Amino acid sequence: MAEERIRLARKFSQRPDLTEVERNRIIAAGHLAASAIIARTDDAVALHHLGATLQLDASLVRNLPENMKGYPALWPPEMFSMLDLMDLKQSQRKSA
Repeated sequence: MAEERIRLARKFSQRPDLTEVERNRIIAAGHLAASAIIARTDDAVALHHLGATLQLDASLVRNLPENMKGYPALWPPEMFSMLDLMDLKQSQRKSA
Protein backbone atom coordinates (compact mmCIF):
# COMPACT_ATOMS: atom_id res chain seq x y z
CA MET A 1 0.00 0.00 0.00
CA ALA A 2 2.84 2.40 0.84
CA GLU A 3 4.56 1.92 -2.51
CA GLU A 4 1.23 2.31 -4.29
CA ARG A 5 0.78 5.77 -2.74
CA ILE A 6 4.16 6.87 -4.09
CA ARG A 7 3.51 5.33 -7.51
CA LEU A 8 0.18 7.14 -7.78
CA ALA A 9 1.72 10.42 -6.62
CA ARG A 10 4.47 10.14 -9.24
CA LYS A 11 1.95 9.35 -11.93
CA PHE A 12 -0.29 12.27 -10.97
CA SER A 13 2.68 14.63 -10.72
CA GLN A 14 3.45 14.14 -14.43
CA ARG A 15 0.59 16.39 -15.48
CA PRO A 16 2.04 19.04 -17.81
CA ASP A 17 0.12 21.90 -16.17
CA LEU A 18 1.95 21.53 -12.82
CA THR A 19 4.91 23.56 -11.65
CA GLU A 20 7.98 21.90 -10.15
CA VAL A 21 6.89 23.05 -6.69
CA GLU A 22 3.48 21.43 -7.19
CA ARG A 23 5.09 18.23 -8.47
CA ASN A 24 7.39 18.07 -5.45
CA ARG A 25 4.46 18.64 -3.08
CA ILE A 26 2.45 15.82 -4.67
CA ILE A 27 5.34 13.35 -4.45
CA ALA A 28 6.13 14.52 -0.90
CA ALA A 29 2.51 13.85 0.06
CA GLY A 30 2.83 10.35 -1.40
CA HIS A 31 5.90 9.72 0.75
CA LEU A 32 4.13 11.16 3.78
CA ALA A 33 1.19 8.81 3.26
CA ALA A 34 3.59 5.90 2.77
CA SER A 35 5.32 6.76 6.05
CA ALA A 36 2.01 6.66 7.90
CA ILE A 37 1.12 3.30 6.38
CA ILE A 38 4.49 1.65 7.06
CA ALA A 39 5.15 3.23 10.47
CA ARG A 40 3.08 0.57 12.19
CA THR A 41 5.57 -2.11 11.20
CA ASP A 42 8.92 -0.56 10.26
CA ASP A 43 10.31 2.65 11.78
CA ALA A 44 13.39 2.67 9.53
CA VAL A 45 11.37 2.57 6.32
CA ALA A 46 8.94 5.14 7.73
CA LEU A 47 11.89 7.45 8.47
CA HIS A 48 13.15 6.95 4.91
CA HIS A 49 9.79 8.16 3.56
CA LEU A 50 9.68 11.04 6.03
CA GLY A 51 13.19 12.06 4.97
CA ALA A 52 12.08 12.02 1.33
CA THR A 53 9.13 14.21 2.28
CA LEU A 54 11.41 16.71 4.02
CA GLN A 55 13.74 16.86 1.02
CA LEU A 56 10.92 17.42 -1.45
CA ASP A 57 8.76 19.80 0.57
CA ALA A 58 9.59 20.37 4.24
CA SER A 59 6.75 22.86 4.59
CA LEU A 60 4.24 20.05 4.04
CA VAL A 61 5.27 18.48 7.35
CA ARG A 62 4.79 21.80 9.14
CA ASN A 63 1.41 22.52 7.53
CA LEU A 64 -0.34 19.19 7.27
CA PRO A 65 -3.59 19.09 5.32
CA GLU A 66 -6.69 18.06 7.29
CA ASN A 67 -6.56 14.50 5.99
CA MET A 68 -3.00 14.11 7.34
CA LYS A 69 -3.37 15.78 10.76
CA GLY A 70 -3.21 12.42 12.56
CA TYR A 71 0.06 11.33 10.96
CA PRO A 72 2.41 12.68 13.66
CA ALA A 73 0.93 10.18 16.13
CA LEU A 74 2.34 7.42 13.90
CA TRP A 75 5.81 8.90 13.37
CA PRO A 76 8.84 7.31 15.02
CA PRO A 77 10.33 9.50 17.80
CA GLU A 78 13.40 10.14 15.63
CA MET A 79 11.23 12.18 13.28
CA PHE A 80 10.68 14.79 15.95
CA SER A 81 14.45 14.97 16.48
CA MET A 82 14.90 15.55 12.73
CA LEU A 83 12.37 18.38 12.83
CA ASP A 84 14.05 19.93 15.89
CA LEU A 85 17.40 19.89 14.06
CA MET A 86 15.82 21.53 11.03
CA ASP A 87 14.35 24.25 13.25
CA LEU A 88 17.75 24.81 14.87
CA LYS A 89 19.48 25.13 11.48
CA GLN A 90 16.85 27.59 10.26
CA SER A 91 17.15 29.76 13.35
CA GLN A 92 20.95 29.76 13.04
CA ARG A 93 20.70 30.88 9.40
CA LYS A 94 18.34 33.70 10.34
CA SER A 95 20.64 34.97 13.10
CA ALA A 96 23.77 34.83 10.90
